[in-house]
Amino acid sequence: MMRFLIILSLVLVLAPACRKADEQPPPSGRKWTEREIRTLQGKTREEVKDLLGRPDGFYTRSAEGRWHYSNILLDNEGAGPPRRVWVIVYFSQFGERRATIIEIHEHIEGE
Repeated sequence: MMRFLIILSLVLVLAPACRKADEQPPPSGRKWTEREIRTLQGKTREEVKDLLGRPDGFYTRSAEGRWHYSNILLDNEGAGPPRRVWVIVYFSQFGERRATIIEIHEHIEGE
């Protein structure tokens, strides 16, 4: 019975905290266009960090060659309100370790 109460209290405390994290605006608050995000290709890690900040996503912890940004606002350039996207930046493993691939993924409703 005691174990059940502990688990229940943890769920009640952690669930709202997770939901609030999803609802918060991106740290920079900046709205990006797809073109601006795509121009990150060829930039060094330091240049990417200066523009987007520190990576904050899951994949950043598990892979050395990519950075994951989980909460970027992408402006539709007048075609509706900005939308939240994930951005994954893949870096070369050689030389100055420049960004080689930029992926933009849509947030799915309910996640």
